[in-house]
Amino acid sequence: MLGRARGLAINQWHVALPDDISPLPTWKKWVKKVSSRPICGLSIPAEQLQEHSPERNLAQYHQALSFCQMQHQTQARASVMLSVFKWLDYQLETGHDASLTELAAEIGISLSSCKRLLASHGYSFQQIYDLVRLHKLLNLLQKHPYSNVELAQKLGYSNPNNFRRACKRWLGIVPEELRQQQSALFISNSAL
Repeated sequence: MLGRARGLAINQWHVALPDDISPLPTWKKWVKKVSSRPICGLSIPAEQLQEHSPERNLAQYHQALSFCQMQHQTQARASVMLSVFKWLDYQLETGHDASLTELAAEIGISLSSCKRLLASHGYSFQQIYDLVRLHKLLNLLQKHPYSNVELAQKLGYSNPNNFRRACKRWLGIVPEELRQQQSALFISNSAL
């Protein structure tokens, strides 16, 4: 509405929806699916954001501009976290150690800025690294019945007992119990 009121070419704007939502012919049905969470993105041509029009309501304009800049920063931070996740996964895949210092260097920011970035998303380096390891563990167990030693090695643990304790901390069960639950689930699904 603000764009229309300012006479901007809103046909150049682009709204990006979450992947699991496609626009439905009935607007009310579509709104119910989207209203419970934020829309993924709104792209507005930069030249429209830079316009100054003193005869219009500048307070509304600056509020809208701040909102758009905030959305852009949020999307940029989310893409940084995806990059962090992918980098840690690659480090595990290639058998390289990963540290906060190496991560900061990879992103191109200082160590303290890297800590603040992770904290702004509610994580410490160890927590995000554990999430990557847990994700990798669950994927590995679906592919092959690896031993604890093999899993520990693939997840970057030098000692299988450390891996076993980490699995207990992440899931509340040790790897052997996880394998038993997974095989029971596989048997029950194949019986269907």
